[in-house]
Amino acid sequence: MDQSDAGGDGFGGGFGIEGDGKGGGGTQAQAPEPEAPRASPLIESEALRERAERAEERASALEAEVESLGAALEETRAALDACERRHALDLALVESDVIDIETARLLAELAIDEAETGDVALAVEDVRRRKPFLFRHRSPIASGAMGGRTGGAGALTESEEAERAARSGDRGALLRYLRARRSGN
Repeated sequence: MDQSDAGGDGFGGGFGIEGDGKGGGGTQAQAPEPEAPRASPLIESEALRERAERAEERASALEAEVESLGAALEETRAALDACERRHALDLALVESDVIDIETARLLAELAIDEAETGDVALAVEDVRRRKPFLFRHRSPIASGAMGGRTGGAGALTESEEAERAARSGDRGALLRYLRARRSGN
């Protein structure tokens, strides 16, 4: 409050009652609140227009960000699918006793892309059929290093086993000859 308060003491000596300044009688009156100066409608519409333009710019920036995040998500999904396919392909190649996994993987990926089926097992079998030298030879499991046939009706003689081993150069044929020689057939 200012010094012009009723009572002149600076504290509103009349306890909020207007009067003659002696504290007696009088009525309580409230001063009307001055209205804030209103901006002209033209200024208000310009401010609203600027606000709307900023909101539109922000919305377009957010849309662009959503599009870029969507593209990044698609790229990430494609990379994940490629990693999962490569992992499945590597497992299938290892299970099929591959010798050169990098070469076999490249050929199997080409087979998968050509077939467009995405079947890893089919691609590995296709590579195995076309390029058998990339895989270990699957041979029947023998009972031991020196196991095998022990004579019988279909057994070859020692000289026949020696001739077969010399002709073919096969280690298995050489082992059969040595077995036949040891057993005395």
